[in-house]
Amino acid sequence: MKKQSFWGVGPVIIIPGYLALIITAQIPYSIPLFQQGFLTIFLGGILCSLGALFVVLGAYQIKKARDSNTLMTEGLYSLTRNPIYCGHIFFILPGISIIINNGYSLVSTIISYILFKIFITKEEDFLKETFGERFAEYCKKVNQIFPFPKL
Repeated sequence: MKKQSFWGVGPVIIIPGYLALIITAQIPYSIPLFQQGFLTIFLGGILCSLGALFVVLGAYQIKKARDSNTLMTEGLYSLTRNPIYCGHIFFILPGISIIINNGYSLVSTIISYILFKIFITKEEDFLKETFGERFAEYCKKVNQIFPFPKL
């Protein structure tokens, strides 16, 4: 059985998204709905805080699972199979885009999501190989990245 690195494919997914955010933030384009002000900073701050919660709790839970060589299916992992990526892609990157009020920087979310869809198969193949049918059943019940109950 192949061993997966501690970081998985995270750097390949996350780093380009933040680079895209930095680059696109240099191109001025205000989102009319989000004019600078308290509400904008509050909404963006809430999204960033939720994202940070997903990242920190997700990392804590997955470290615990890795240390005991078990499949994590509880806590945030009962909402999404990838809470760390979810936190970055759907909360932090859009939150920053709202705070800086730059519509182009929302491209970073799209880029990160596309990279996620391309590269996550490597992590999922590892989990299929490691946990077999248990992982397959988990996939049937929990969305890959969206933190909503599966219909």
